[in-house]
Amino acid sequence: MAELVYEMVWDCRYCGAKKNLGLTHRHCPNCGAQQDPNARYFPRDDEKVAVQDHEFVGADVQCRYCGGASSKRAHNCGQCGAPLVEGAAVRAQAAPSPLAVALPSAPPRRATWKLVVPIAALLTVAVVVVAVVWKKQQSFVVAYHTWQRSIAVERFGPSRQSAWCSALPAGAIDVSRHREQHGSKKVPDGETCHAQKHDRGDGTFKEEQVCAPKFKDEPIYEEKCDYVVLKWSQAREEVAKGDSIADAPRWPMVVLGRSGCSAPGCEREGAHSQSYSVFFKDQAGDTYRCELVQNAWSSFVEGKRYSGKLRALVGTLDCDSLRPVR
Repeated sequence: MAELVYEMVWDCRYCGAKKNLGLTHRHCPNCGAQQDPNARYFPRDDEKVAVQDHEFVGADVQCRYCGGASSKRAHNCGQCGAPLVEGAAVRAQAAPSPLAVALPSAPPRRATWKLVVPIAALLTVAVVVVAVVWKKQQSFVVAYHTWQRSIAVERFGPSRQSAWCSALPAGAIDVSRHREQHGSKKVPDGETCHAQKHDRGDGTFKEEQVCAPKFKDEPIYEEKCDYVVLKWSQAREEVAKGDSIADAPRWPMVVLGRSGCSAPGCEREGAHSQSYSVFFKDQAGDTYRCELVQNAWSSFVEGKRYSGKLRALVGTLDCDSLRPVR
């Protein structure tokens, strides 16, 4: 495939003439001003001018005296006649990104939403911080107490499970298999190509196709097993609760069907859980709840007044701030 070569373009800084050709127009066709080789840039794709039968001998040499650009084959500057042996090669322009606009343009105005969204986010964070931090001192009265204790009862027996067959546990019975997607993998899916421009430094640029492989996700299927396994599972929960400090907290009575064994139908006690809450009322009659450990829970006396801090915006009580009013 023949190499595709096009002319760079440049704008005259004296008369403002736009898109003069980098190779053809060594001087401005409008005012005759000398081309500045450092002002060359890539044209838009729809404005490219192909170079016919141009022999590339290297980047232009820029005269150290007048700044004019001459072919690398020249011995003297075509503008002022000075010897080019002391000149330097013209600096090549960087190729634009495939997604960038080739012509220089004024920086785009920043979208309004790009300013509004960060400001709104900062304001939201500020409101949340204020809501958590801003507190006001207030008086509360202990209204009532509640407590709850529970014990999970587990039963040993068959439980239907599902797992990848490669991880099937020992002792699994009644196994059935089916195929199911288990992740994915990247596989080749052709190429993504774009035209890459290269400034040759003599008023022209070449264009070549640069390609990179692209990939797609391909599903991976494995065997999934449904099976039954004998295991301990929660069968029920025994609960005891009360709504007064006078009703002393106690654990619920648990009656096990069969205990002390590990055969189908056997039962045992599982996890124990407990919670203790004190409810307070303020002068307006609004109620607030504090969940506490048992010792702290029992230290609050019903009908007694306490001073504490209320989170002003969210309306929650800071339970750690409560102090008895003497």
